[in-house]
Amino acid sequence: MDKIQTQVPESTSPEVIAFCKEISPSRKPIYLKIKKEASATTLNCFDNVQNKANQNGGKVRFGWIIWEWKDIMIEAEFHAVWMDSNGQLVDITPNGYGFKRILFLIDDNKIYEGEQVNNIRKALSDDPLIDEYIKLNDKLFCLMNIGMYQDRYGEVELNPHMQAPVVEKLKEIYKELCTKYSV
Repeated sequence: MDKIQTQVPESTSPEVIAFCKEISPSRKPIYLKIKKEASATTLNCFDNVQNKANQNGGKVRFGWIIWEWKDIMIEAEFHAVWMDSNGQLVDITPNGYGFKRILFLIDDNKIYEGEQVNNIRKALSDDPLIDEYIKLNDKLFCLMNIGMYQDRYGEVELNPHMQAPVVEKLKEIYKELCTKYSV
């Protein structure tokens, strides 16, 4: 899995809107520019945003980054952004992938409770291979969040004995999907 295939959706297509309504029915997704905070660490939004709110006021807004792997799947990743005193939302956390903006969906009912939250994934094509890819991602999430690992964010080291077979199968299906969908 050399190149990341999930991207920020180019537009809020009907599929994106429908997916977002399933997650947060009263909200619409919005594009936010990433304005990296000097002290922010990559993929550590919850601490970054809480620190920013503590230092500069404003507040933490929880929600989901929406990702899309064209024709294959759409995915929501639990995330936090900073809301300044004027109500402006700002993503201050670098993502490590070079994206300059995100598609963010506020979720008024979800808060960060110190434990990782699994991504929400939905197939965009009726394909058993995509369904298996989604199930394996869910399985990997469960394996990566056993015991002391459940409260870790950012990059997490894999336990080769427990996770290696799932990761290898994910890589295999990933390659098949890339070939099948000419990615």
